[in-house]
Amino acid sequence: MLEIDDIDMGSYLIVIEREGYATTRYPVLVGRNQRIQDRVTIYPQAAVPRGFAYVPRGDFVVYDDPNVASTYKHRRRVSLPGFAIGVFPVTVGEYLQFLNDLHARDPDEARARSPRESENAGYLWTVEEGQYRLPPPGRYPWCERIPIFGVSFDDARAYCAYRSRRDGLQYDLPSEVEWEKAAKGADSRHFSWGNLFENEFANVLFSRGGDEQVLEVDSYEEDCSPYGVRGIVGNVSEWCYRDQTERPDRVSVRGGNWALSNYACRIAVRRNTHDTYVSDRFGFRLKLVLSDEKANSAD
Repeated sequence: MLEIDDIDMGSYLIVIEREGYATTRYPVLVGRNQRIQDRVTIYPQAAVPRGFAYVPRGDFVVYDDPNVASTYKHRRRVSLPGFAIGVFPVTVGEYLQFLNDLHARDPDEARARSPRESENAGYLWTVEEGQYRLPPPGRYPWCERIPIFGVSFDDARAYCAYRSRRDGLQYDLPSEVEWEKAAKGADSRHFSWGNLFENEFANVLFSRGGDEQVLEVDSYEEDCSPYGVRGIVGNVSEWCYRDQTERPDRVSVRGGNWALSNYACRIAVRRNTHDTYVSDRFGFRLKLVLSDEKANSAD
């Protein structure tokens, strides 16, 4: 039981550590004369694999940036169950392993799901000696630690299914609301680090003096949410399930990227497109569904 009296109004981050359990980061926004009481679910370390950040259950306000009028009209308070999400987007190295495993079983499907410039053309990787290999750095700085791009929402879901079978865990893409909670925590911040935009805090347009390109996922430590999720504002935008479902062929893209800046990188900005679209600015990260059977609680 943790009790704190007479705390000032403001945004706080509670870090819960217990031997054998995953570190739990719990953002709290304290209002005027507000009393907050909650019970936080914690998970054994084995339930939250390395490379994932735990986002505890709880309420938060979604689409609450008044500077983004197109989404602010949908502002509302929602309650989400706890989940885990990739600290980083899925990398080229991780996707390369998936593609080569798929190539061994179905070369045609592997080709169809390989990174490309458009939906059905402009393939960026080639097969050499029965394996997909990374091209030498050129137009893109190919290496295993940059985020995967040039793949569609449908390709991303296929990767989730592959990882679920391989690891014996339940992976998926996040919904828009899950992505936004993981991006900003409890205090309605406009960027992962706070409310003021800073070019040098993320891999965005103008942050590198005209040398705009995708970078390794662990670049820019400042681009980090209260839960420890990296690369929210810059590098690559990310595929998500769309909040509105009236058009099942439309999916969401959230977050900024290396070709956008300032307003376009605000957390609340929403974009949508077809589930087969590909771009060299769009990637994805995994969501992990957590089992309640492994949970414990802390007050």
